[in-house]
This record gives sequence, C-alpha cells and structure tokens, in this order.
Amino acid sequence: MRTPLFGLALVLVSGCLAPASHRASYPVLPWDRRSDNESFRNQAPSPQSSAELPSRAVEEARLPNGIRILFIPRHDIPLVAVSIVVRRGAGDAPPGVAFLASRLGPAGAGNRVEQEIRRTLDQTAWHTWVSYDAIEIGSKVPVGLLSEVFPVMADIIQEPAITETAFLRERQRLVKMVSEDLGRSEDENDRMQGRLLFPPGHPYRATIFGSRPELEAIRPEEIKKFLAEQVTPDQIVVVAVGDLALGQLSALVQATLAKKSAPARSRAPAPTAPSAPTPSATITLIDRPALTQSLLTIAAIGPAVTDADFDSMALMNLLLGGMVTSRLNSRLREDLGYTYRAGSMIEARRGPAPFLAGTSVSQEKTGDSLREALAQIERMRTELVSDDEMETAKARYLGLALASCDSFDASLHELIGIAVHDFPADESSRRLSRVLAVSKEDIRLVASKYLAPDRVRILVEGNAAAIRNQIASLGLGAVDVIASQRR
Repeated sequence: MRTPLFGLALVLVSGCLAPASHRASYPVLPWDRRSDNESFRNQAPSPQSSAELPSRAVEEARLPNGIRILFIPRHDIPLVAVSIVVRRGAGDAPPGVAFLASRLGPAGAGNRVEQEIRRTLDQTAWHTWVSYDAIEIGSKVPVGLLSEVFPVMADIIQEPAITETAFLRERQRLVKMVSEDLGRSEDENDRMQGRLLFPPGHPYRATIFGSRPELEAIRPEEIKKFLAEQVTPDQIVVVAVGDLALGQLSALVQATLAKKSAPARSRAPAPTAPSAPTPSATITLIDRPALTQSLLTIAAIGPAVTDADFDSMALMNLLLGGMVTSRLNSRLREDLGYTYRAGSMIEARRGPAPFLAGTSVSQEKTGDSLREALAQIERMRTELVSDDEMETAKARYLGLALASCDSFDASLHELIGIAVHDFPADESSRRLSRVLAVSKEDIRLVASKYLAPDRVRILVEGNAAAIRNQIASLGLGAVDVIASQRR
C-alpha cells in the first residue's frame, strides 16, 4: 500500500484491446493547412475528420499441462517484453514467505548457479515482482536473445534451488531492507494502514515483505512447501508483447516451462472484508516531533477487482483524487493553497482492497486540510457529480487507454492483470465498455457504500504536540496517539 499523493486508479484498461464499437473519434490536427497568417487557428477542426484508436486482439493458447499463454504481436521493434506469472502471492502464504521465495530463484535454479543466471539476465531489463495475488519474473529482451533468456526465467520459476546458504543470505538481506525501511515515513505509514483496516490474521494486514520478526521466523521448509503447493502449471501464465508469433512463443514455453506436471490445486477463497475496520479508533496519530508537515491518509476498504462495483469505484477514484482536476486536488491545492498535491488511489486485488486518499500539508493547516478532504468525500457520497466532471473523468480513462497502445510495458501490464485474475483475454475492452457506461448515480452509490463515515479510518503522521488539538477540534472521535517506530 502507498500513501496516495500521486495515485491513479489501478485498473485494467487498454485502448489497444478496444473493439471497433468502443473506439473514439478525434479531430485530425490541421498542420497541413498552415498558412502564412495561420488563419486555421481561428476555427475548430472539422468534426468529420477523425482518427480511430488502434485495436489489437490478444492471442491466446494453453498447453496440455494447463499453462496459459497471452500474447500481443508487435513487429515495429525487434524486442519482446515477456513475463512468467504465477497466480499465487503474498496473500497465499505467511507474511514474507512469497517475497523471500521470489528472491531465491536468481540465487540458483535447476542446474544453473547464480553467476550464470545473473550473467544471462543482466543482458536484459529484468525484474521480479510480488503482489498479494501473484509472483512474476519479467524481462524486456532483444528477440534474438529470447531463446537464451527465457529458459533461465523458466528454471527460476519451476526449479529454484533452496540451499541453506542462499536462504540465509537472502533472508538476511530482506531483514536488513525491512529494518532500513522503518526509517522511511511512507513505509511506516504503509504498515499502519493494513493494521487499521484489517484484523489480525487477515492476509492484507501484513505488508508483502513482512516484519523483521516474521522474516526471522521463516524456515527453508516453508519456502519449499509454498513453491511445491502453489507453483503448479495450472497457475502459471506466460504473457508477452513483441516481435514474434504465438506459435514461436508456445513452442518455447513448451520446451522450457512444461517440465513440471501436477494436478490442479484449488485456491483458498479470496480474502473477505471485515464487517468493520479495526481497531475502533477513528483517528490514529503517529507522533513524529521533528516533522514540520503532516501526512494525512484517509483509508477505507473498497471492492475486489472482480466485484461489480470496481468499475464505478475506479471512475469515482479519478473524480475524487485521481486527476490533477479532481475534487481533492482542486480544493486543497488550487482553491486553498494548502498542498502541492492531493490524490487518491484504489488497489486492484483478488479480495476487497484498500481505497486511500491523502496529502501532505503544512503543520498549521492540518485540521483545516483534514476537514476539507472529508467534506469532498461527503460531497461524493451525497451529491451527483456534474456532467463536465464525468466527461473529463471518462476522457482521462480513455486517454490512459490510448497511451497504453504505444508502450511495451503498458501493454504487458494489461496482460499481467488479465493473467493474475484469470480474466478472459478480452477483459480490457470489456472493462473499458463498462467504465464508459458508468452513470453519475453509480458514482454516488459506490461512494456512499464504501466511504461511509463508519467505514473510514484516518491516519495522520506529524508533530502530535502541534496538531493534536487541531484534529480533536473537528469532533471526529478519539485521537489515538502512538509513538513513531522510526529510529
């Protein structure tokens, strides 16, 4: 989780995947009509001239052992962006286990030693990634190197070597990273958000990385058990965008990633939302006497990405805090000058996930800023947004879709979202249609449902001596002051 100072909706949207019926028309800019006096500037372009959003279908295949393949061909650059996704993540294991497992693959896999693995991968832009719902290893590689790089990626996923030496080394590195992160304000804020929203034992209460005590308690057997039980072929999806054909990709996957055959395993039910956020205190204030600014976060539990409300919530997020012209930013920055940026974000997870709104303000404006932010949320719950706001938000959503067409990374990100949540291959165009069909009343209903006062928790980080009375004077409930864990 992150404090949403610059947050946009985490949504599945891609104009590249939009069918013709969902394409938008845009005027063609009349550069060819330029004259000495540039008179074309005095009149709008003709609405009859238009350009369509590009449309590309996702190609799909499935191997006999259950591995799914999603592919978008792109032949303008001799490059392939490819990822191997496992539909199991931090939410399917004790805190820290999935993340530590993802770190062990590059330390040795199959018959390959770490030096060989890293020498091969370092020829590319590669990464590993863990969310609550998935583990991924990805690479952006020249097409001529794909046959060398992909087998290494496959071994990392299906045959990681869990040696005692590598385990102890990587665990210690992770413990050090987590300990150092406690020195950063945003990481302490992240940890507290989970504790405020989710009860003990809930998969989303802990961070993906886990805490130092949780990491130090992990044993190699837990890593091996997680990999054996969760990384099965039916949970593996290969996604790629680039300069090859689906048949070539399928043959490569078959030759390198089909070594393992195992019966399908049913996944535990998706995490559910608690009946009410926890603990009972509405406002938590992390005391950091040295701060001259206050970091404000308003947190609630939103819908799962598979929930029917998610599309409306995604558009509501844009209206509230996901755009420069959003209500939060317009009021707190433009009208009042309290902050440089205010925003909101919604997380796309398998279970009901955090919705966050927030900003950073000067100490003396803490109470006023919190009151104004809550007022904008209440307006969203009780009033219909304007026609202009809806038009702007939908244009922004569509603009993000158009922008994704030109990027390997954005197109791959869309495929990863489809893979993680086992959506149909055309889910991006379906979601785009649904979002563009959201009504003003739909916006009000989801805001009222998910952002009701009894569902919201407020987290403030700052100098308690200077700001506590400001917050208490708002009459929002008890202010629970806790000492910062920062060193």
